[in-house]
Amino acid sequence: MSLEKEAHDYFDQYTGKKDFAKTLKGWFDPIHETKLRINYTYYNSPEIMTRIFNWYNKIDPDGELFDYTVIDDGSQKTPIYDMEIPKHWRVLRIDKDHGWNNEGARNCLIRDSANLWNFMMDSDWVIPIRCLTTVMTNLVFLDKEYMYYPGNFGPKVGRNSYLITKTEFIKRGGYDQAFVGYHGNDYSLLRYNKPYNYGDFFWFHIRK
Repeated sequence: MSLEKEAHDYFDQYTGKKDFAKTLKGWFDPIHETKLRINYTYYNSPEIMTRIFNWYNKIDPDGELFDYTVIDDGSQKTPIYDMEIPKHWRVLRIDKDHGWNNEGARNCLIRDSANLWNFMMDSDWVIPIRCLTTVMTNLVFLDKEYMYYPGNFGPKVGRNSYLITKTEFIKRGGYDQAFVGYHGNDYSLLRYNKPYNYGDFFWFHIRK
């Protein structure tokens, strides 16, 4: 169910007036500002994705604390729909295999997101509950114009797993899709005149 449909149903029930929410159109931003979304891409790697599912299932088995999304970047050998997927994960799919298109798939993830704050994660990293809790606690204090890297990446290291707002990702132009099919274009999102935070208030773990 979409956030918009949930809001409509809520106001119908709360006021007792059908379609009352339509009178509020334009009053509220549809982007959820206080719930983190954790985003992954997938490509013919069921064993890796299963480990990721299992990691977050131990933290948040019903998907009540965080939102989760994975996009299949055109897998033909083992599409993600062939897997057992936790019911609270949102699943997107690019039907055609464009070759290396991880960055293009991430552009799709952000376009789809209804959350302001998004973790963009490579499949070799997961986030421990302590760090998720820390980020959630500090979310209202974070500058929305920064891209945040975990402390264990080390200073000035721009790897492809980070925390960013949807608005800032779009403002920076997303990844350059002119290089679809070529590996190693994650740096096309980076802008040298934009702010980055390499603080030590959260870490990622290597997925095992």
